[in-house]
Amino acid sequence: MRHRLLSLVVGCLAALLAEGLVVAQTGPADRPTSNALAGVWKLDRAKTKDDQDTWRRRLDGLRASQPGPPSVSSADPFGLFTNRTAQANGNDWQLRSAMRDLLEVAEGLTFQIAPDSVTITDDLDRSLKFATNGSKDKRQLAATEFVARTKWAGPALTQEITVGELLLTVVYLPSEDGRDMLVSIIVDKPTFQPPLKHIMRVYSRAN
Repeated sequence: MRHRLLSLVVGCLAALLAEGLVVAQTGPADRPTSNALAGVWKLDRAKTKDDQDTWRRRLDGLRASQPGPPSVSSADPFGLFTNRTAQANGNDWQLRSAMRDLLEVAEGLTFQIAPDSVTITDDLDRSLKFATNGSKDKRQLAATEFVARTKWAGPALTQEITVGELLLTVVYLPSEDGRDMLVSIIVDKPTFQPPLKHIMRVYSRAN
């Protein structure tokens, strides 16, 4: 039953994304703006199964699979391997930091909708404003600087977020009755083995 529900949700998101591509081709004047997301939302933990330890364990596995430095220093007299290892460790630290900051569960979200932008505020009063025409916005959340492309796909707000080797697709989809909001997060890159499942969070309207 749960697998069937997930399939329906993913299918709905795919249809909305396809609709958004069609709308984008018709020009900015015909692009819809949804007010269904406007307002305050609170995380519904009873409906949300989001085990953050899952992707943290995958990160540990990814780090463990990276090659370590040679045991004999004479094998690398010019420090070439050591430099590559230091760079890999730096990338690993950036990936860990970015995933920690960007995948953190917000207990509450507030959306302010304008004709050409959206402002998202979390429960820590951190506000980020994004243009909704799909252009690149460089923003910072906690210690992580990232680039986001934001646009509407029907009633859903979609974001493509990149930082270093990390690529996320985030979709905010309100229910038809406007009482709930589904937040879907897909880790497109890097590739984990086994792959990370889609992160699904449910929020209920608080106002």
